[in-house]
Formats: sequence, structure tokens, C-alpha cells
Amino acid sequence: MTVEVLPLVQQQFDKDASATTVLAQLDDLNGLPGDPALRELTGAVVHALYEERRRRKAFNSVMRTYAQRLHAAVTDQLADIDRRKGPYWVSDGPSVSREAVRADLDALDMRASAMGRLSQSVLVLTGARLIGRPYEQPIQVMQVLRAAVGQTPDFQRVNLQVPDNVGKVSSQTVNTVILVMSQLIHNGLRFSPPPSPVVVGVEQVQMGLVLLVVDSGLGMDPEMLERARRTVDWTCPLDFADLSGNRLGLAVARICAERYRLTISLGLSDSGGIRASVFLPWQLLAAPVADTPPRAPRQPAAPPPAAPARAPHTPAGALPAADPRPAAHPSPASSQHPLPTRVPRATLPRPAAPSAPGAAPVPPDLALARHMGSFHRATRPTPPSPPAPSTDASER
Repeated sequence: MTVEVLPLVQQQFDKDASATTVLAQLDDLNGLPGDPALRELTGAVVHALYEERRRRKAFNSVMRTYAQRLHAAVTDQLADIDRRKGPYWVSDGPSVSREAVRADLDALDMRASAMGRLSQSVLVLTGARLIGRPYEQPIQVMQVLRAAVGQTPDFQRVNLQVPDNVGKVSSQTVNTVILVMSQLIHNGLRFSPPPSPVVVGVEQVQMGLVLLVVDSGLGMDPEMLERARRTVDWTCPLDFADLSGNRLGLAVARICAERYRLTISLGLSDSGGIRASVFLPWQLLAAPVADTPPRAPRQPAAPPPAAPARAPHTPAGALPAADPRPAAHPSPASSQHPLPTRVPRATLPRPAAPSAPGAAPVPPDLALARHMGSFHRATRPTPPSPPAPSTDASER
């Protein structure tokens, strides 16, 4: 049955028939199984094939639209080059001023930037991870927004109100922020009258930065605004079949924002136009180098306080012992061990103090000698005592 049903389903889909129409035709031709479970399974398969075919056709339509725009941009670029290169190719004509050369280069650069935005949009729609040249270091927010403004054809109408040292965008998200902002700025310029400006600004919030694009266009009715909000909301499923040519830029911005969890919001501005905002969390930003406080030098640790000196014990009737240790060495801490504690460097000979002529010799250090004797007696084993003499007469 599968061999007979599936080719018929594909033929009807080629004729733009819906899944309900195909199932009705199969029922009329007795092509559906009689088992209710198999009948339900066949209906689910037909609907799944129809939805997949519809999404593929919608995606092909989107790619065709971008290919046509890119082809038109390249055609206009070539025509503009042919028109502008005339004065440069005439050898005996008047010389071209520097102002004219700069104007020609600015016009070509503007068109090339617009084509770059279209090509990056195609890369985003096809799922490419790299949509621009990689950056090795964070870039100032001001420079990122200037690059986004430079990718729009009518950039003279953009009023950039951004402080210089507001922060830096991390290197891996620079291309994404440029493309998202260029799409929003392009929509603002496209749907607002030519004399009115489009304001691009930055607001600092507690959790990051908010990039703003405010135009003075005709705005949107509530239904259109809700559809646009669903398009930029990456928590909602994206269906290319529901997108029109005017919302393709929002779809590209939404796919870019979903990759780095950027939040895009749309609302009405005070002038009646649209106010678009992009929230950048601090995780995607880098603080300016000048705002980083200098690192304090590491201070050496203070030495621990010395233990108080312990006076040696002097037995009754003995002379007070002089301290045999040098003053530079701290006194060891007292021990709870019952044996006497050996004092470091106590056995070294002390330098003889100069004595007056005819003075009596200094008596030996009796306290030190007693301490050493106690130490030796305590650390050496006690010899066995000799056997007591026997009083038995037989052993004599």
C-alpha cells in the first residue's frame, strides 16, 4: 500500500494540494487502510509531509528573495562604477579633485557595505556560524554602532547619540551585534519619510546595555506589531511561510539574537514611529581598560609575634643562672613534657667576659650543670641493679 499511496501523495503535493484534500482523495479511491490505528498513522504521515514541503518552499522563497536583492545590488554597483570611472579613464581630460575622488569612494563603499549585509543575512539563514571577519579584541560600542550605520544606504539620516566610553562588545559577538543593529536601522530608515531622522542611542541598565533605534515613521497597527514581536521573539517558533518580504530583516535579527540570547523588543515611540531595543547583558560586554582599577602590590606577611621568654628554674640554694642563649634567637615555647627541655646552643662555650685585673674567677654555672645531669639521667636507660647477697650457708 505504501508503494501505491506515497507517489500519489507526492503528485498531489506538486499540484499545491493541501493535506486535507489529499486525504479526501485517498478516501475516495479506497487508498486508506481500514484499521483505525493505521488510518490515523497514514493521516499523521500525510500532514507531516505537507508541513515539511510547505516549510521547504517558504525557505526557498526567502532565499530567492535575498538572491534577487543581492543580484540587484550587484547590478547597481556595476552600473555606478561604469558611470563614475569615466573621468579617470580620460587621459587628456581635466584632473579629478580629491573631493570628487572621496565622494566616489564613499558611494562605492556604501553600496559594498549594503551588499555585505545582504550576504551576511544569507549566511545567517543557512545556519552559518561565521558571518564576518573574526575580531581578536573587544570593540567599543561606539565603533560597533558606526559599523552598523555604515551598512545602511541612507546613513546620513541616522543621528548617533552614543557616548564614547560606554563600554566594549566582546570579540565573539561583534559581528552579531553589527548585523542585528544594521537590520533594525535599515527598517527604521525604510519605513520613515526621508526628511525624518532615525535616532540610535544607548541606555545603561543594571544588568547590561540597551541599544535603541527610534524612527518617526507611520508606525504599525496592533496586529502588525504583534506579528513583528513574535518574529523577533526567539522563544516562539519561526515559520518562514508566515513571513513577508518586509519582515525578513527581523527574522535575520531574531536568528542572530537567538545564538547569543540577545533580547529584541519592539514598541511604539513617542513620535508615532517604532522604538526597537536590543538588550546586551554584561556577559557579552567588556569593561573599558581605563576603568579597571590598578592591581595593588602584594604586601609581605607580618612575622608572628615571638613567644615570651621563659626564665629557667633555679633550685633553692643555687645561684641564679645567666641566660646562655644569644639575644637574637627567640626563646622556645614551654612544653608539657615532664622531662627537662634541652635548650638550643646551650652547650656551646660562652665568650669570656673581660675581667678586671686581680678579680676572682667566675664560679661555674651550677644551674646549667644540674639541668644537663637531669637530662642525661632521664634519657638513658637505668642499669639493672646487682642481685642481693644471699644469707644461705650452703652457698658459701
